Amino acid sequence: MKISELEQIHADYLAAEVRIQERVGRREFPAVLDECTAALQHLGPAVQFRRRRQITPETPPLTPLDVILTYAPPLFEHAVLMSLMEWLKASRRILASHPTNYSELAKAALVREDVARQAWNQIEREPGVLLGGLIDRLPVGRKSIEEILPTWEKLGIVICERTGFDVRLSLRTRLDEEIEAVCPACGVHGHAKKEVLWRHTNCKKCGASGHYHLICPAL
Repeated sequence: MKISELEQIHADYLAAEVRIQERVGRREFPAVLDECTAALQHLGPAVQFRRRRQITPETPPLTPLDVILTYAPPLFEHAVLMSLMEWLKASRRILASHPTNYSELAKAALVREDVARQAWNQIEREPGVLLGGLIDRLPVGRKSIEEILPTWEKLGIVICERTGFDVRLSLRTRLDEEIEAVCPACGVHGHAKKEVLWRHTNCKKCGASGHYHLICPAL
């Protein structure tokens, strides 16, 4: 690949990295995770460009990886995590000089996703469950739960009510609730369970693949 082509890909990657940070700030989940996955394909050529030009550090900011590892587990984006793991297996040389072992972090993220699912199920079965009681039921997941809950609270998914020395947990919404959503491509409306908002869906009218948007009255 020509150096000019590598330079353009490097610029595209850095631009994507900035957009990802901005979208995280606006809480554009889970759509921002798709952009993170796409950005990974530019990371190899970007590193190659920096090596040729002797730019230090030779690895650009790894925001796409960090965002996936932080947000995919509590949002149950299993396909995104698996895509990251496949990329890491095929791209060992790209991150060879990086001090962080992202392969191990990806494995830990899969464990955190499983703990998140167990914790969610428990909160759904027992609204108002205390954090201490939740940890007692899932003792091996204590660290994961303590990492997951701030994300859920930040995104407005779980209500954390401080009570004495403990925290009472309840879901702000139920994913099996029926809502009205709109295709962002053609604008057609449809009804489905809320969980559809977290998945790629093919519009039955225009065929576009993406995430449906929630109609405001259904919030």
